[in-house]
Amino acid sequence: SSDLSHSEFLCARSAAGTMPGTHGTGCGCVHEEDLTGQSQLLLPWIDVAGVVGLNEDVPNTARRVFRPYEMRLDDAQLVQSPEGDEELLVKVPFVSPAKVTG
Repeated sequence: SSDLSHSEFLCARSAAGTMPGTHGTGCGCVHEEDLTGQSQLLLPWIDVAGVVGLNEDVPNTARRVFRPYEMRLDDAQLVQSPEGDEELLVKVPFVSPAKVTG
């Protein structure tokens, strides 16, 4: 099964073999103080009620990962895919046109 919490979403390029919620050398995380350039939080432009996990184990849990910045480290709010399904597909609708780069 695949788990995805907000902090893991930010660390989506984790090293092979790393357990969910594990961060460290090679996990791909970028510390806030190391962010450069212009960045903006997307939450105000995401239609959270419309977020759908296409293969989420428990209905309507995918939207949990889209929450206020202050709650970003709450790994208790996770979404899981069914046992044996290693990928989690999430449809994220926006309330207005958005350009996402990364």
